[in-house]
Amino acid sequence: MARGEFFQFFYFNILKKQSQKTCCFCVISVMAVDKLKSIKLMGKTIKIIYKELENGDWGECDIDNQTIVLNKKCLEDKKHHWWTLVHEVTHMIFELSGVAFMEGNEEEAYVRCVENLVVPWVLENQHLSD
Repeated sequence: MARGEFFQFFYFNILKKQSQKTCCFCVISVMAVDKLKSIKLMGKTIKIIYKELENGDWGECDIDNQTIVLNKKCLEDKKHHWWTLVHEVTHMIFELSGVAFMEGNEEEAYVRCVENLVVPWVLENQHLSD
């Protein structure tokens, strides 16, 4: 299914209330999200895997295997998919840059990392959210 294609689900419900029929017609549009196979991040290829995750988790980051796992539920909503990907990319950046492993975490280090690595990545890869 092509990115941006809409599915429409129609829900038709007839309610009887006080001997009067009331019709309710709802249209729900859901944008299809194409699965990503990989992304480029800090000169590395990071594999993207989709699977059902336990405990309500939406994503996981694995630096050793250079893999990001996204919950299959992300494929149901384009914006949720995008922001879950951005969140996991942020984790990967902290891990690849070494910031995640600092003994004493200082706020300035995180701010500089986000400012110089996360934001440029988001801007360069906005096309993935389309």
